[in-house]
Amino acid sequence: WSERSEPSAAATAARTILVAEDDPDVVGIVDAQMRAAGYHTLIAFDGKQALAAVRSHNPDVLVLDLMLPILTGFEILAQVQQMATRPGVIVLSARGREDDVTRAFELGADDYMTKPFSPQELMAPVARVRR
Repeated sequence: WSERSEPSAAATAARTILVAEDDPDVVGIVDAQMRAAGYHTLIAFDGKQALAAVRSHNPDVLVLDLMLPILTGFEILAQVQQMATRPGVIVLSARGREDDVTRAFELGADDYMTKPFSPQELMAPVARVRR
């Protein structure tokens, strides 16, 4: 007989990450990091796509850029906040001014990271805000 280890609870949990980011380089970095950690990823390149994906796929975590085309990250945060079931939200933005950070938290962000960033540093907040 062979010994088989049971998959961990984390490995068997539904774990979907929506990356809402218009920079293809950042998307590639975040997507690769999340997939390597065993997450299923969805990608949205503008705010309209991001909001539609939140509504249709109910991701566990939304990694959100604030400067998206069509709808800004702030507009998405405001709409996501009104949803009965919402993902954990990590803002990942080049906007690091105090008023931007404060506004994001007021609109319901769970965490805030500024670019440039270390992809490994993104893993802790993702694990923490996963709902």
